[in-house]
Amino acid sequence: MKKIVGQLEEYSNALDQNGYFSGSILVGYKGEVLICQGYGLANVENNVPNTPQTKYRIGSITKGFTATAILQLQEQCAGAWVGNQ
Repeated sequence: MKKIVGQLEEYSNALDQNGYFSGSILVGYKGEVLICQGYGLANVENNVPNTPQTKYRIGSITKGFTATAILQLQEQCAGAWVGNQ
């Protein structure tokens, strides 16, 4: 598991350093938090970094996208999905 966490952190850091991602990531497995990290800036003008506690303003348009992504993940991982225990 440590190898996978290391790979996720390396990938996330690379995205952040190259300007491809700004936000917060929470990855958990079997009730254990594996990654809880903020990347990039929450406020570019004031140079305020993102943290795991950053509150994001999201518009209604993102709700459909998020719901679709969750359903697709559920289909891909049907046997491993938390709700299917």
